[in-house]
Amino acid sequence: MMLSAPGRGRLLFWVVLAGGLSSCAVLGSGDDGRGPYISDARACSGSNLELGKAAKHFRLAMPVPAEGLRFASDLHPVSGEYALTVEFTTTAAGLKSFLSASHLPQPERDEGAEPIDRHASCGLTDEGFDRPQYASDDGESSGYVRRVVVDAGSSAKVRVIVEAMDR
Repeated sequence: MMLSAPGRGRLLFWVVLAGGLSSCAVLGSGDDGRGPYISDARACSGSNLELGKAAKHFRLAMPVPAEGLRFASDLHPVSGEYALTVEFTTTAAGLKSFLSASHLPQPERDEGAEPIDRHASCGLTDEGFDRPQYASDDGESSGYVRRVVVDAGSSAKVRVIVEAMDR
C-alpha cells in the first residue's frame, strides 16, 4: 500500500509526536539514565561507576595508605564520558608516591586557582583547606584533564582531592 504525500506527512507527524512524548516521559520521571548506581559506602549518592574503573580510566594510582577515601563518579549514558572526584588523606610519602605513579606534577600555591567544588553537596570540596596547593595536567594526548589540590597545612597527614574528567 502506497501512502499519498499528505498521508506520509501525517504518519511522520505521529511518529515524531510519539517519540517526543516517550522522551518527555523518561525525562519527566527524574530518571536521567545514569543508573544503575553503585553500592560502595565510600561513594557519593548518584555515583554510577566503580572507583577502580574510574581510577584506571584516568590513570590514577590510589595511594596506600589512604584514609577517609570518598568519591563521586559518573559515566554518562549517552556520551560515554567519565568524571571522577576523589578525596583521601595520606602521608607525605603516600602523596609523593601517588603523584609519581599517577604522573601528576607537584602541587604549588596558586592564588588564582579555581576551587574544586563540583560535588560540594557530598563534602568533596577544597573549602576550608588551610594552605591549598594545586596542580593539573591538560591531558592533550590522553583525552582527559586531571586536577589535584593538596592541603599542605599539616605535615603528618595530607588531605588530597583529585578531579578528573574527559574532554
